[in-house]
Amino acid sequence: MLAGEAKDKRGIVAALRGTDGEVLWQRDIDYLDRFKFVAIPDDTRLLLYGRKKSGDYSLVSVGLMDGSEHWRLEGVLERDARDRATLLLPDTDATAILYFTKDGPFRFRLDSGEVLWRVDDWDEDPPYNLGRSGGSSATMVVDGDLLFVPNGKKVDALRVQDGSRVWRVERNFGIELVDTRIVSRGLLVRGRTFDLLDPTTGRSLWADRTDRFPWQTPLHMDTDAIYLAAEKTFSSVDLATGRVTGLAEYDFYGDQPTQMETTEGSFLLMSRQNLLCLNGEGAVEYHTYFKAPGVSGWQKFGRLAASAALTGLSHASAAAAASPGSFYSYSVFTPTLSAQYGSTTESPKSYFMYTGQPAAGREGFSLVRVDKASGAVTGRLWLDERDPSYSVDSHTETVFYQATDYELGALRFQRDPH
Repeated sequence: MLAGEAKDKRGIVAALRGTDGEVLWQRDIDYLDRFKFVAIPDDTRLLLYGRKKSGDYSLVSVGLMDGSEHWRLEGVLERDARDRATLLLPDTDATAILYFTKDGPFRFRLDSGEVLWRVDDWDEDPPYNLGRSGGSSATMVVDGDLLFVPNGKKVDALRVQDGSRVWRVERNFGIELVDTRIVSRGLLVRGRTFDLLDPTTGRSLWADRTDRFPWQTPLHMDTDAIYLAAEKTFSSVDLATGRVTGLAEYDFYGDQPTQMETTEGSFLLMSRQNLLCLNGEGAVEYHTYFKAPGVSGWQKFGRLAASAALTGLSHASAAAAASPGSFYSYSVFTPTLSAQYGSTTESPKSYFMYTGQPAAGREGFSLVRVDKASGAVTGRLWLDERDPSYSVDSHTETVFYQATDYELGALRFQRDPH
């Protein structure tokens, strides 16, 4: 999905097929200013948001497959949303709860845009969109008939049925919340500190909050424990008591973990230049590291996104499976690239690192594909620039890059044993 301004200054939204760049549909829009791809609440529609020349904001539902406009919601939302996360909870009754501007959360019908309820006394933005920098964003979560919503440095419990407030936690968490989730023993809430709350009352279930980990520290939830990958140590927190236990130490060469996954009893710790695998006891199974090409390259990573995850996924996956290890490129005319959706540093089986480290006697810059199961290099793309603008499609592992302001290209990995 791309959005931007054509050469004749028209606002345009377009859907491209990731395998060959074919334009599936495009439509003119009159709300390109402060534009944002909001969400895909179901398999038929895409929600778009932006400001018209009049200054009024529009929330618009368009068809995923043809771009046809279903409805517009105008005169309700009045705030900008570009640098904030989208919090969306679709329900089985064809409604959804949406919170993506300082206007606050509201519930609406997906088929018509009719607003069922809206929290009026709200004046906090949703969390920052930390996913773009490798972090996570706090989300809305439901437990029974209660909805838990990040509210700046605090958290509110609302009734799903009518949006009325049940409680708000009194003591704030130091910074805007970065994590909210229902776990086996209660509601986990995280800012600069984190705590386990009773979902019914909002009271703490621990003797005191845990403040030993920076808010950026990635974590994994188990039934009875939280596992955290800090800059140099891997630790667990007992859910029943909040007690912290150190499990392992490591060196990320000036980096620090930004993501964590689990697979078959092991923990994968990831940063821009590192992929580390620990077993359940904390022993290192492998550690793959590539030297960075320079800060500027990572400042631009993810600026472009043309992921096929929104349209044509089955076509893209089939094409990738039919010609593994092949290489191709193409360029297509697009609007000036100004919006992004779906950039990634990984796929289900691979992790991608950009490096200036030589390989097999060749010097230069390359994007390296690393197998998550073994830590081995399974592909490499050599590029000319220190700071290219690109995005990796997590389904096909195709690399999309910005050739010019009006051209989009694509590359596929070649197998490389080095």
